[in-house]
Amino acid sequence: MAKKTIMTPWGTASYPHLLKADTFKNQTKFKTGVVVTNQADIGMFKDRFKELIADERFKFAKNSDRKGIPGMPFEDTDAGFLIKSSSKFKPAGFDSRNNPLPDGVNVGGGSTIRFLAQLFNYDEGISLQILSYQVRDLKEWGGASQFEPVDDGYTVDDMQDTSGPYASSGADLDI
Repeated sequence: MAKKTIMTPWGTASYPHLLKADTFKNQTKFKTGVVVTNQADIGMFKDRFKELIADERFKFAKNSDRKGIPGMPFEDTDAGFLIKSSSKFKPAGFDSRNNPLPDGVNVGGGSTIRFLAQLFNYDEGISLQILSYQVRDLKEWGGASQFEPVDDGYTVDDMQDTSGPYASSGADLDI
């Protein structure tokens, strides 16, 4: 039987581990979630998902539209519709023009991505194994600050203050 794959709509990456696998409960996996807020995109994704699970292999999941069914690779959250995927194998990454991502690019939460995944049936439900992903807007994890500067408040220069009981005089310590 042919492999069944599905492409997610564009969304916001949620807890991506695409450069280096994450280890949790003795399982090491590459993984990410995509939070989608566009209702039309969510509807198209759900319709495609239902088409893919229409065969006998996925008969227990026919009511996948309901919230809270255990073992589904998606759920409604306060942030939007979260689609989850993982894999033991490192997925291929591509930029917005379909060029392979250079080694070391660490996609962070908040990036705009979509992914291609294969559906897998298991005892408790269906999982999505991420095969590849595409990045439209990169927010690199561990990269530059995502904050805007503010005019007042603490700065690193404050550490240069030489007054106070613990400040160094610049001379050797007198003990």
